[in-house]
Amino acid sequence: MLIKTGIRVTIMAELSLLSYKPGNSYLHRIDIRCKIGLLLLINIVGLQSSVWGLLTTTLLLSAVFLHLRLSLVTILFQTRLFYLLLLFVFISRAVYIPGESLITLFQISVSREGVLSASVYCWRLIVVLFTGIIFISTSRSADIKAGIAWFFKPVPLIPEKRVAVMISLMIRFLPIILEQAKEISEAQKARAVERIKNPVKRLVIFTVPLMRKTFEAADRYIIAMEARCYSEDRTDPDMELKRQDGILILIAVPVVIGLLLV
Repeated sequence: MLIKTGIRVTIMAELSLLSYKPGNSYLHRIDIRCKIGLLLLINIVGLQSSVWGLLTTTLLLSAVFLHLRLSLVTILFQTRLFYLLLLFVFISRAVYIPGESLITLFQISVSREGVLSASVYCWRLIVVLFTGIIFISTSRSADIKAGIAWFFKPVPLIPEKRVAVMISLMIRFLPIILEQAKEISEAQKARAVERIKNPVKRLVIFTVPLMRKTFEAADRYIIAMEARCYSEDRTDPDMELKRQDGILILIAVPVVIGLLLV
C-alpha cells in the first residue's frame, strides 16, 4: 500500500509541471487578463513571424523556463505523444510541398523546400505548446475562468461564465489524462504490447482504453460537481490592473510588432 501511494505521489509530482505551480515570480503576479492577452500575442508571433522572429521568441521562452525552474527534460518526456503528431505533420508537409527532390521512395518524393517548410511549421507548433505550458504553470484555474469570462462578457449571445467553466475544466483535466496515459502505457509494457509491429494496431490498443478512462473520469467529475451543487455563478477572484501590468503591456506590444515585422 505504501509503495502504491509513493508511486502515485511521484506521478502527481511530475504531472504538476503541466499544471499550476505555486510561486511568487513576476509571471505569477501578473493580472490574468494581461496574461491571456500576452499568450495570444506570443502565439500570433509564433504562427506568423519569420524565422528570426521565431528564434527570438524561442530564446525568450527559454529564459522564462529558466526563471520558473521548470524541468524541460520532464516536460519533453510527458508531452512525447505530441511529437508523434509533429512527426506526422512533418512527413505530410515534406511530401506535399513540391520542389527539389531529396529522397524518392515508392514514387513518393520528399522535397528540400518541403523539409524546410515542415521544420519551421513544427517549430511554430512547439512554440505554441510551450507557451501554453508556461501559461498553465503560472495561472490558477479560478483566475483563468475569471479572465476568460471577462473577455467574453461584452460578446452578445455567448454565456461567458459557462464558456469559462468549460475551458477551466479542460485545463484541469490535462494532468488527469496524462496520468491515465502513463498508467495505460506502463500496463501495456508489462503485457509486451510493444512487440506488436503494426503501429496502427498499437495506436488503437492505446487510444481505446485511454478514451474510456477519460470519459469515466469525466462522469465521476460531473457527479461530484452535482453532489456539491456546483454552479457557474460563483464569486470570481478579484482582478486589478497594477503598475507592473501596464509596464508589461507597454513593452510587449512594441516587441510583438517588431517581431512580426522582422
